[in-house]
Amino acid sequence: MEVILFCKQEMPKFSLFSIMATGIIQHYFAGDFRIQMVENSIDAVQLRKVIDFWRPAGAIVSAASGYGVFTKRNLKSLPTVYLDPPTISSSSFNVVQDNEMDARIAATELLSPEIRHYAFVGSQKHFWWSAERSKAFISGMRAANLPCSTFERKLPEGDYLKELALWLRNLPKPCGIFADNDITALKVVEVCSALNIAIPEEIKLVGCDNNADICEKSPISISSVCPNYENAAMLCAKLLEERMADPSMAPRTVKYHASGLVRRTSSSNVTKYDRRVDSAMKLIHAKACDGITVSDIASELGCSARLLQMRFKATVGTPIKEFISDVRMERVLMMLKNGLTPIQGIAKACGYGTDAALRTAFRKRHSMSMNEWRRLYLDSH
Repeated sequence: MEVILFCKQEMPKFSLFSIMATGIIQHYFAGDFRIQMVENSIDAVQLRKVIDFWRPAGAIVSAASGYGVFTKRNLKSLPTVYLDPPTISSSSFNVVQDNEMDARIAATELLSPEIRHYAFVGSQKHFWWSAERSKAFISGMRAANLPCSTFERKLPEGDYLKELALWLRNLPKPCGIFADNDITALKVVEVCSALNIAIPEEIKLVGCDNNADICEKSPISISSVCPNYENAAMLCAKLLEERMADPSMAPRTVKYHASGLVRRTSSSNVTKYDRRVDSAMKLIHAKACDGITVSDIASELGCSARLLQMRFKATVGTPIKEFISDVRMERVLMMLKNGLTPIQGIAKACGYGTDAALRTAFRKRHSMSMNEWRRLYLDSH
């Protein structure tokens, strides 16, 4: 059986993605190929030994944190697909996020009659994907005749936070901000906290990539556009299959869509920030699919269920039970968007007691079955 190398990210935050992607790629190729995972920490000599030993038919490189040793020069003629590379080369086969769609999802979340000014904040360093998100977000807002600013660094790189603070202080408020990724969004939260700028009352904020380690652990939980990594892994496998079958195939770049937005405190329509309510929202996003109840949350926060219900409704504008249901249903939709996920396993994975309970709840909310919803979604994408 021939081997395909999956060259994975070294950073811990990508470990679960690497495991998931390997499984999807293995499923795609069925019994034709075996997937061999390779660490991003090896050097060029070790890579050559890996290639000489396995004699792989192709490789998929997860490259969001950089190419590392897995450059075209080191991989030579080996058919290779790069997932989210730091640069786009016209001579490479690439699968990348649809940054325009990310911007549209963020804009849809931020749009509100109460907000008359919008802004985009880019990373500390310049990246092509950040520029694409910026262009799409600003163009969309201006097309709707809405004023939109962008944070552009002028000072040396070490003064990024200082310059961001000055810009945020002078920004018209209330303002809706789209940060190019979750790391940037966290910097906005930290600077706003230092300046006593209230989130989400004065600044409504959305990040991108849905990195739970950042979004859930931020002082104020961060809403974020969630990439469809299952779709990304499938597209990588499909593109590599085509490339291996046709050595003369012209290089190309394929885009994968986001699966939606995970809403947290930073973009909620709250009237006043409440730390206990924010903690409740973090717990719900982390454990809604484990079957967490209002009583469980109240117990963990050290208050009565009735008090929690009152404060949650007053702050968020939605009953806490309804919010839990919304989070579970968001996860259901994300799983349905992945055509590989069996519908029979979704109920258990999303915190519903039985398949029948989910079927009833889904039809009540969407007026169609899950199979019908999935077909409509896949046909339109």
